Amino acid sequence: MEACQRMRVDVRLAHSSDLEPVKRLADDNRDSIGFLPRAAFQESIKRGWLLVAKVDGEPVGFVRFRPRATDDVCTLYEICVSHSWRRRGIGTLLLDALKAHAQHHNKRWIRLKCPTDLEANRFYLQYGFRKIGCSEGKARPLVEWAMSLDKPQFICAVSIWPRDLRVIVRLWQESGYPINPFERCLVTPLTADPSSLRILYEMKANGIIKELYFDSGGYHVQRGRISYSELCDRLVRLYKECPWADYFVLPDSPPSNGAERAEMYQRVKDTVEGSLRVFDQLPSQVQDRAFPVVQGVTIDQVHYCLERYESAGFTRVGFGSFGTKGRRSEVNVLDDQSRDLFRFLRLRFTGHIHAFGIGTPPVLWAASKLGADSLDSSAWMKAAGYGNVYLPYMRAYNITYRSLSQVALSPERFKVLKSMTHHECAFCHDLRTLSTSRDARIMHNLFCTVETLTPKLPESSIRQVLRSHSPRYERMIVAVERM
Repeated sequence: MEACQRMRVDVRLAHSSDLEPVKRLADDNRDSIGFLPRAAFQESIKRGWLLVAKVDGEPVGFVRFRPRATDDVCTLYEICVSHSWRRRGIGTLLLDALKAHAQHHNKRWIRLKCPTDLEANRFYLQYGFRKIGCSEGKARPLVEWAMSLDKPQFICAVSIWPRDLRVIVRLWQESGYPINPFERCLVTPLTADPSSLRILYEMKANGIIKELYFDSGGYHVQRGRISYSELCDRLVRLYKECPWADYFVLPDSPPSNGAERAEMYQRVKDTVEGSLRVFDQLPSQVQDRAFPVVQGVTIDQVHYCLERYESAGFTRVGFGSFGTKGRRSEVNVLDDQSRDLFRFLRLRFTGHIHAFGIGTPPVLWAASKLGADSLDSSAWMKAAGYGNVYLPYMRAYNITYRSLSQVALSPERFKVLKSMTHHECAFCHDLRTLSTSRDARIMHNLFCTVETLTPKLPESSIRQVLRSHSPRYERMIVAVERM
C-alpha cells in the first residue's frame, strides 16, 4: 500500500475505451484467470460490473463482478493485476473499491471461487475473506470464499444497577465520544432492577437505544437459582407483559462445567423443546422478534439444535456454548472446543448468529472473525471493578496495584500501548485518574470494547498487535483460516 500512496492509482468503473487494454491484460493472465471472451467484458462494462485500476491512464488491474438481483450477494468473478504491478497494493485497492460499490448497492456479502492451487487464495485470506467450503470446478477443485460487508454489531450488556446505568450514560454524553455504545443493548429483565428497566425504556423512547435485547437468563438455570420449567413460565408472562423490546431470547439451559454426558444431552434437548414451547405461547408480534439459543458440547448436539430451529423457520440464533471461567463460571472464553462448534454453526447456518457473553477485546475480535454477526459483553464493567483496563485487541491490564497476580501497568507503558492501538478517550489522559476512578475505567473499557469492532487500524496492524499482546487468539484464527 505504501507504493500506491507514492503513485497515483485511479480505480473507477470501466468505460468502453478500456475494453481493449483490459482484454489484453486478461489474455496476459490466462494461466490464472482462464480465457475470457471479449463479449464478457463488453457486457460487464455496459452493466457497470467492471472496475479498472489505472496508473497514468493505463489499466494495470481490474475486477469483474456481478451484484446478484435475487439476494444480497455480490459475486466476484475475476481479479487481475498486471505482472509488473503486483505486490504494490493494486489488488487491495480494487477490492476496497468493490466493497464500496457493493455496499452502495445494498449488498451484504462478496463471494467468489478460486482454484485451490493459486496464490490468490492467500491474498483473499489476508484481505479478510472467510473460507466457506470447497467444490469441484470444470478443470480443478475450487476454494469458496465469502466476506461479510456488515460490521459485527456490539451489544452493550447492561444488567446493572440504576445508579451505574445513569452514570455511564451521562459520562458518555459529556465525553464527546463520537460512537454511541448504547445503540444496541441487552438486559436480563427477570433479574434487572425495575428502575433500570424504566431507564432503558426511556433511552429507547429518546432514541439513544435503537435495538434492545431481552436475554432469557439461562445462566441462572445453570447456577441452580431457578428451574428451567420455572424460567420458561416466567418468560412467557414477562414477554407478553413487556413487548417493547426489539429481540426476545428464548430460554436455554446451559450445560454446567464437568456435567456428565447424559446430563449435557438432556440440557440441550430441554433447551430446544422449551424454546419451541415458549415460542408457541407468545403473541405474534413477539414471535417475529424471538430467537433461540444453540447449546451443546459436541458437533452432533449443535447440529441437533440447528436442525430443529431451521425446521421451525428461525433465521436468527444465539450461540451460548462457550467455555467458562471464574468462580461462578460467569465469564465466557473462546477455547478450541467452542471455536470448532462456532465454526461448524457458521458454516452450516446462513442466518444471523449472536454470540453471548463475550469477554476481553481479543476474544471479541476472534469471535467476530469466526463470523459472529452480533456480540454482547459486560466484561468491560466487571474488569473495571477489579482494577483492570482494556485497550483494543489486548488483554486486561491491572493499574490499581490491588492484584497479587499482576504487575501494575506503568504510565510510560500505557502510553506506548495506546499509541499502538490508536486509542484515545476523555477518560485515559491521566493514568492516575484512571487508576483511582472505577467510573473512568468503566467508560475507558467500554470505548476500547467498541473500538475493537470499529477498527481504527488496518488489518495487518491489528494482527501485529494481537501477535504481540494476545497471541493465543491470533494463532487460533490463523488455524481456522488455514483449514
